Amino acid sequence: MKLPAATLLALLIACAPFAAQSQVATQEHRVRIVTVASGLAHPWSLAFLPDGRMLVTERPGRLRLLAKDGSLDPKPVEGLPRVDPQQQGGLLDVAAHPDFARNGWIYWTYAQRDDAGMNGTELARGKLAGGPGSYRVEQAQVLFRMQPKSASGLHFGSRLVFDRKGQLYMTLGDRGEMQRAQDLGDHRGKILRLTDEGKPAPGNPFLDDKKALAEVFSYGHRNVQGAALHPRTGELWATEHGPQGGDELNLVRAGVNYGWPVITYGVNYGDRFPRWRGDVLLGALRGQALIRVRLDGERVIGDESMLAGSLSRVRDVRVGPDGFVYLLTDQSNGALLRLEPAD
Repeated sequence: MKLPAATLLALLIACAPFAAQSQVATQEHRVRIVTVASGLAHPWSLAFLPDGRMLVTERPGRLRLLAKDGSLDPKPVEGLPRVDPQQQGGLLDVAAHPDFARNGWIYWTYAQRDDAGMNGTELARGKLAGGPGSYRVEQAQVLFRMQPKSASGLHFGSRLVFDRKGQLYMTLGDRGEMQRAQDLGDHRGKILRLTDEGKPAPGNPFLDDKKALAEVFSYGHRNVQGAALHPRTGELWATEHGPQGGDELNLVRAGVNYGWPVITYGVNYGDRFPRWRGDVLLGALRGQALIRVRLDGERVIGDESMLAGSLSRVRDVRVGPDGFVYLLTDQSNGALLRLEPAD
């Protein structure tokens, strides 16, 4: 699906600093916008932990922890590998293992530069330990490094999504070198499917292709920065930054070529917003809005640009365990916002 020009998509969270609360009308619901936390430096991703705490990545390289009430721990989480925060790179996505309550693993992606000055997206995991004022990651280990690396500072991806089998999808941008997205022997412009230990997942479509990387799930992507499982089917949907007027929402299937650059973000709903149930919520960066896309099965039947004029650059959109919709705003004084029904 081609989306309107000026929407730059990111799936699952984002917003801008506000007064404590404001109310905005949409087609289906009147929405109250509540600032949960502010003072975040270019926040990029949000992850909920089973006990109600939240993890937020800041692109300059800091992982922050918020208590259940939204209070921000003053000290960043320690113990992460070195991050290379330049241009569009830095500390990117964060996700908790589906069995986090038992094993304590968290996963994150980040840009890293090697001794030759080349950089790329990497995946690491570690166990969250400590308490307020002294949170840290223990047993940190790098699970994946994008190859080959690049001198570019563009298009790192990168979203992490665990499926219902515990396999991990990881999205990678084309790094501004568009032709690489069509090369199955190159990680650029691909969506990968990995085990929780970072190995190629069983059943991947190119496992038996000697010219392809075994971890590749789909290819021909420009810069996927939004992804989520459909709440009913469990299928992966993703949003992809395109050239102006070419942003895409795609149902991602194994082995499919999504066309870039030969042919020139995912899915969730909030229990607190019953008339949005089954719709796709997309964060707009350039458009500074929340986009709601209506689906009939796999077919798009309508869309609405919501909260324009009330938001800043929306980097991430998530539905929390409480059923509310949470947004992150990508700016030097970014915020975590919560949308609540005001009707």
